[in-house]
This record gives sequence, structure tokens and C-alpha cells, in this order.
Amino acid sequence: MKRLDLKNQRFGNLTVIESSDYKSKRGDYYWLCKCDCGKEKLILGRSLVTGKSKSCGCLKNRRSIKIVNLKGKHFGSWHVLEESGRTPNQQVKWLCQCGCGLKKSVDGRSLISGKSKGCRDCSPIRFGEKAPGWKGGLTRVQKLIRDHLSKATNWTQEVFARDDYCCQRCIKRGGRLQAHHIVKLSAIIIQYGIKSLEDVDKCGLLFDLSNGVCLCKGCHNWVHSLKNKDKELLSDTMGVEIPIKG
Repeated sequence: MKRLDLKNQRFGNLTVIESSDYKSKRGDYYWLCKCDCGKEKLILGRSLVTGKSKSCGCLKNRRSIKIVNLKGKHFGSWHVLEESGRTPNQQVKWLCQCGCGLKKSVDGRSLISGKSKGCRDCSPIRFGEKAPGWKGGLTRVQKLIRDHLSKATNWTQEVFARDDYCCQRCIKRGGRLQAHHIVKLSAIIIQYGIKSLEDVDKCGLLFDLSNGVCLCKGCHNWVHSLKNKDKELLSDTMGVEIPIKG
């Protein structure tokens, strides 16, 4: 049977680029096609000619997503002006204007769910120091401490070496090991008023090996999860205060 020449032909959203040497079990050839969305895919020639395949699959994905017209509606401080594109998972994005005049593309799901109610300055959803869960910037300080301990000190490696590079919970050796603080960093930060690297260097509790334990990544995640109901390997205090250096 003579092979049809489909090169450069259009089938729905597909443009045939070239033939391939791949065949189906029935002997039908596959053709390399480029979809209007930019994706390239091998598609059976029979599916192209019969109209079974009209895209790489993106049309089917779009049809499966129910599109709600949000144009002209208000969500908090946002006023929806027009559709502005799609997210990688084919969610519709909308160009919105905040009450302050700022324009921004926001995905429809965030608008409908109430996750986005305006720009950062106008949104009733509070960020940073205005947020109800604000704890004085502990997350930023915790990152500062972890970076300092891993890059500027030997504390992490000393904990690993002392525990013979073995997780002290599941007793597995090697793998993705992490040095865990038994007294939580948040408690140490509050107790010692740590706000800078200078404060970090003066805090003996951060560098005390008895306050560290070697854990694998899985056990470390478990220790900090809700599953750890007995607060295993967690404490708010060591019982005996370790003096500040210097």
C-alpha cells in the first residue's frame, strides 16, 4: 500500500512536519506534527486523515475545563477587565485592576476561591507583619541560622560524625541525612532574642552537639509532622540553660 504524503498539511490544530519510520501493528505510519500550542507529537496518519486527532491533546484538556466568564465582576479590590491568557495547566488568567489602579493578571481559580482579593497593598489578606500568624520574622531568622550552620560552621558535620552517619530514628546509614535541633530553632530564637549573625555566634545552644541529632530526610519530616503526637526528638527547652558565648 502506497504511503500518503501528509507533509505540510493541516489537520485541525496540527501541522504535519515530516514522516517517521515508526509504524503501528497494522502497518500505519506515524507522522511528526506540531500543534498550534507549540507541542510536537508523533500521531498516526490514519488518525489525522479520519479526523480522530486534531491536536496534541490540548483541545481535549481545554474542553474538560469549565470556563466561567468573570469579565466585569469584582473580587475584593479586583475588578476583572478581560481574559489575558492561560496558566500551564490551562486555567484561565484574567487581567484585573485593583482599586489603587494597579493592573495584574490573576488566575480565575484564585479569584473565585478568594485567595486573591487585591494587590499586596490593598488586599484584605494580610502579609508580613500585618498577618495574624506573624511571629516576628522567625522564618527569615531560621533560614539565616541554617545557612550559617551548614556553610560557616562544622556543627552539621560534627553531628553526622558523632552519630556515625546513621539516622538515629530508623537506624539507616547514609542517604539524605539532616542535622536536627532537638530544641526547636523558633524556641532558641525567642529565648535568646536572635536577630542577626552576631547573635547567632553568641548563642551556645545552637552549637551544642547534645542539642543535635542525625536524621534521614523522611524521619526529619516525620518529627516535624502532626503524626509525631508524642513530640519525639522535640523540645522547647533543654532543661538547663546553656550560657551565651563571650
